[in-house]
Amino acid sequence: MKTRKRASSGKQLPRDSVRLVKIAPGENACFWGDCLTGGYICVGWDEVGDLRKFKSKDDFKAAFERHCSYSPSWKGDELWTLMELQPGDKIIANNGLTRVVGVGTVKEPGYKWMPNRSPDGYYHSLFDLQLMGLEPSSMRVCLRPTLKGSEYWKFHNRKIRLPEHSHSRPDRNLLAERYRLFRSG
Repeated sequence: MKTRKRASSGKQLPRDSVRLVKIAPGENACFWGDCLTGGYICVGWDEVGDLRKFKSKDDFKAAFERHCSYSPSWKGDELWTLMELQPGDKIIANNGLTRVVGVGTVKEPGYKWMPNRSPDGYYHSLFDLQLMGLEPSSMRVCLRPTLKGSEYWKFHNRKIRLPEHSHSRPDRNLLAERYRLFRSG
């Protein structure tokens, strides 16, 4: 992976390549319905709070080890990755090690701390998944033509199975709004 330089403002400079990251939206993708409806992906380890408050990765890692001692330290590196992603980077949303539930592209504003997202946590979020839409009446996957020929194209026009638990299902009205935005983009 290329190391990125920082501008004098402290902002990271753009990379020459796109980064691909796999993120599980909760255990067994339990927050995928919320993510799909809201156009974001979310992860846990909320105890450390908003990642933007840390001056450096080292400061963050010290806090992660203090607050999240139940997780291996490499999980802290994975969480910090959210701060390193840039618009255009790709996200694969997964359920377990082998099941893909969605594919998206990081859009502005990128990382966002969302403490009001849910009473269940998972407040670290990335916006906005727009390579995929879900047609609300048929629940069929629609992919952007830019994915034609990719490994994801096999999901195009496939009907999805809704989660068993109703609390994990997307809100149909919000899904319709997201699909309208997907179609207009």
